[in-house]
Amino acid sequence: MPPTLLGQDLTSNRFDALNKDTLQVVAFYDGQPTGNTSLWIQYWTPTIPSTVDWIVIDNLQIFGTVIETREYHLDGCLLTGAFQVVGVVPNGVIDGLAFALFWKDVDGNYHVLHSTDSSPTSKSNFVGAWPAAMDDDLFRQRTPQITDGVARHQARMAIYGAKYLRDGYYTLSLF
Repeated sequence: MPPTLLGQDLTSNRFDALNKDTLQVVAFYDGQPTGNTSLWIQYWTPTIPSTVDWIVIDNLQIFGTVIETREYHLDGCLLTGAFQVVGVVPNGVIDGLAFALFWKDVDGNYHVLHSTDSSPTSKSNFVGAWPAAMDDDLFRQRTPQITDGVARHQARMAIYGAKYLRDGYYTLSLF
């Protein structure tokens, strides 16, 4: 069974409230708004070892409109560490898609992972660092879909430090 989308609002983890086997995704897109930008997150199903598939979050909006969030029940599926960024159209500023994953696995262990790659850059292209810095109020304005203040802080914690990536296939270490 593939992961199930629970919605765009995020569950607060206050008092360890995040359910086991739950994934939260935060996506921050800087580029031309085209409606074709997407993030692909690869997973596999342990009960069917040869089954590999993708969670696809498409039609991502630019961060000036909204910082995108999604919450999934993983249904026993495991992330592989493979990701694809598709449809980034530069607009001349930082340009790229930054993303963060915060999840609690089936054993109740927490993980945080955010986009990065091994290529050095000559300019700061990380969420939370100038020129993409933002205060609490601006982050709140860009995440109206998150109804709980603690959940909003956990989204901000996860996405800060994520690197903007251009179109491509990336593999990130999960451990």
